[in-house]
Amino acid sequence: MHHSQGCRHSQGDLPVSSVHITAELIEMGAMLGVLLLSGLIFRKSVRPGWFLASIGAIIVGLGAWARGYGWIHEPAVFDQLSYPWFDYVLLGAVSIAIILAMPDGWRRSGMTLRHTGPGVPWALGLSLALCGFLTYTAVADVFGSPEFELEPVAFNAFASVPVEELFFRGVIVALMLEAFGARRTLLRAEMNWGLIPAAVVFGFGHLTSVSGGEEIVINYFQTLWTVFGGFVLVWLRVATGSLLLPFAVHLYGNLIHFFI
Repeated sequence: MHHSQGCRHSQGDLPVSSVHITAELIEMGAMLGVLLLSGLIFRKSVRPGWFLASIGAIIVGLGAWARGYGWIHEPAVFDQLSYPWFDYVLLGAVSIAIILAMPDGWRRSGMTLRHTGPGVPWALGLSLALCGFLTYTAVADVFGSPEFELEPVAFNAFASVPVEELFFRGVIVALMLEAFGARRTLLRAEMNWGLIPAAVVFGFGHLTSVSGGEEIVINYFQTLWTVFGGFVLVWLRVATGSLLLPFAVHLYGNLIHFFI
């Protein structure tokens, strides 16, 4: 579901509707499906323990993102907010817990400001080129230009983008790289087949939205675009050894349309 630009749930401490739960389950099913398919295709490289941990992280992470599918109530402090801040608080907390439970999780997840990967110059060049392209799309009004409002900008800067990076590029990339075994150099980054499910899982996190609170909409174009972005962000994360550059590019891409 596209969590960055819109409100998933109603304001206040209301139960998560069956429509929203169904939408979340569709996304989870798609994510687990691509992970299992990747495991089948590349089964000779798969390390079972890490592979099962990847499955568990997706189930637990998306469960938190959906407020435990209605079992976790939203605190009253979030009542006046239009965006799903509490959902991201839960996902962020789960992500940090997984990182702390993972052996050498801080390093594996890229939780550092140091850029120690072998492809830092390439990553900086690609980031600048991508930001230039995103600026062009904003100027050309390719994706539409929403009116500037404070809450969606703050939501992207302090909830959506940092938490999505923490979960998808921190937790998921770390687990996928371990789950799919031996690595090879791809444009100065030590990658393996885990690149594919890590990118596609991110795209499938934007697969659905709920129109009018009653109808599930499948976002085909947005999902394809986000899968492409997922490949770029995963490569940036591995090439630099840090979440910082993927976060910066992701945030720029989400916010540029509010300012141009």
